[in-house]
Amino acid sequence: MQEFLRALRIKANLPRSHAGYRAWAAKNEESLTRELESTSPALGKFFSIGLRAMRCAMTAHEWRRGDHFGPDGEELVRTYHLPRDHVRLLGSRGRLPHDSLREVISRFLAFGTECLRSLPEEDATCFIAMPFRPPFEGQWPLLYAPLLERAGVSRILRAWGGFGQEDFSPFVVAAILKSGMLLADLTQRNRNVIWEMGLAQGMGKVVFGLVAKSEKRLPSDLVAGIMVRYHHQPSRTKWAEEVGRLAGRATLLLKAMKQKKADPISLATGVRLFDIGETAGELAAMGKGPATGRKIVLDVLEVARGAVEQTSHRR
Repeated sequence: MQEFLRALRIKANLPRSHAGYRAWAAKNEESLTRELESTSPALGKFFSIGLRAMRCAMTAHEWRRGDHFGPDGEELVRTYHLPRDHVRLLGSRGRLPHDSLREVISRFLAFGTECLRSLPEEDATCFIAMPFRPPFEGQWPLLYAPLLERAGVSRILRAWGGFGQEDFSPFVVAAILKSGMLLADLTQRNRNVIWEMGLAQGMGKVVFGLVAKSEKRLPSDLVAGIMVRYHHQPSRTKWAEEVGRLAGRATLLLKAMKQKKADPISLATGVRLFDIGETAGELAAMGKGPATGRKIVLDVLEVARGAVEQTSHRR
């Protein structure tokens, strides 16, 4: 929630404890919702529903009635054709006398999955597959989001780390299915990230990976999908410099990958040097200049050389 508000440039420091959040919410929820509604009325309404859900989950209330959405919720159901059966599910009683946090969150994830199901695929949306632990969570606003923005991606989506026991996979699958691209950070070879990357490739999405320079070994089948290697940075200023260094490379590679959409085999097996050369030529023709094109090609050659060094085995 804190990251969501920060992305909208809304200043709010949320307490980390349950008791602290409840005290904060009693004073600030209404004003925060109004501020969001000034940005987008629909966003404000959905946020209000999310706040009610969070308050219920955190205070372990029993949701035995389906009227907690209130009149705003009913309006959203009608206006946005939300799945009414799953709205009722949110208010149903769980298997336990008092709903566990896992059951409450799982029902909301199921509701979110059904909302996503009816949406069209957005080619300009990129899903970020990343581990949900330090330092990766902190790299969302410092590396992943600004790098994609510099590469021309208009909408960026990530999953929530969760509590570890809720039924999360259907929501992730739906989010990847509705996105046109996926960026995967393969540093530390997180199994969930690798699964999400393979899932997106099987769906015919534009998939590209990045990895920290410190990562020494990767399976050969993953190496072809790695387009950017980055260095961990000690400060926000240094991260901005790193993004600036990588932005041209990411733009070139993303463009080359998008041109492969019609060929699922070529798309899944990654960019080759002749693809990069063609795209660099196009950038030069668009006024970027041949010097820029040559610099980007040299950058990509460095990535390709590093990828070979990282390969841990061959078939």
